[in-house]
Amino acid sequence: MSFLFRQWHRLSADWHVLLESPVSAKDLSFMLNQTSIPSFGFYFMLTLATMIATLGLLSNSAATIIGAMIVAPLMGPIISAAYGLVSADYRLLERSLLTVITGTLLVIAISSMTAYAIGIRVVGIEILARTNPTLLDLGVAVSAGAAGGFSMTRKSISNAIAGVAIAVALVPPLCVLGIGLGLGNDTAVGLGLSLGDRGIVPGSFLLFITNFVGIVISAGLVFLLQSYGNAQKAILGLIAAALSLLLVSYPLGFSLHRLLVRAQIYHSLSDIKLQRPDLFADLSGYAWNVRFDEDIVYVEMDLIAPAEAMGADRVAMIGEAIASSISTPVKVKVKFRLIPIDIVEMNLNTTPQKAEP
Repeated sequence: MSFLFRQWHRLSADWHVLLESPVSAKDLSFMLNQTSIPSFGFYFMLTLATMIATLGLLSNSAATIIGAMIVAPLMGPIISAAYGLVSADYRLLERSLLTVITGTLLVIAISSMTAYAIGIRVVGIEILARTNPTLLDLGVAVSAGAAGGFSMTRKSISNAIAGVAIAVALVPPLCVLGIGLGLGNDTAVGLGLSLGDRGIVPGSFLLFITNFVGIVISAGLVFLLQSYGNAQKAILGLIAAALSLLLVSYPLGFSLHRLLVRAQIYHSLSDIKLQRPDLFADLSGYAWNVRFDEDIVYVEMDLIAPAEAMGADRVAMIGEAIASSISTPVKVKVKFRLIPIDIVEMNLNTTPQKAEP
């Protein structure tokens, strides 16, 4: 043990030279005041980011959406709001919130008008992925907010804020909200997809609120832990932020529970083929989808097979196998769609053609 300690001391003795001191409170305040200003440049870049994200969402292009996350400047005023909260700088807090609110309304308006003008009524997986947030998304927001707050206090890693913006994705959920408003009730989903448990507009709005609250709280705590701000002066603001966090945690926890139940059912369905291969021996293909409707879980299965291969007894056996494989105490309804196929076989004799002279 002493040998390991000596080796560790030998290797780390000069690390103090590489330690970086945090920026001064004056420099940090100046920098965050700059990012909180609702300037022309902020709205111009936010407009471009909104157009990129909206078009990427409508075309179902993940790479385009990531590009919009990098361009979007919305992370700056949210971090500034966190600093204004813990430092009791209410002028900075009010200006930051004004910038966030006006920027949010701008994103929703542009994305809504763009979606309505283009007229694409079918939404893809990139849009639907931002309509059903869970506690996992809150964990991402809290981690990203802490990373964003800490990066602002160190000059050497201040450029990491772009990576933080990619991780937490503030503009895409707002664009999804605008797309949902622009399309209205005419929205349709792609084959094999579902609008989810909440719908486009409520789900995407909840995701944005989750990101906003998670970033403000975690970034504010990072500032306080580094002796920026005053906890006593900011106690009311911190209590309000904590209550907001608890408020959004309930629907997020409910969604996480459903996600875990859905994952467990999918895993159980996958095991059926391994445990009962005889039930799927003559099938040309099959697929299933699991969805919730209030407290009932609907398992929908598509079975592709010749008509004579799928009798009522076999369908009943598959249903019994599904019921026995699901260990979660939930109400399950199974719906089968039998897709018959006709197989036509032909024997052909080919005659080689002679080449013409």
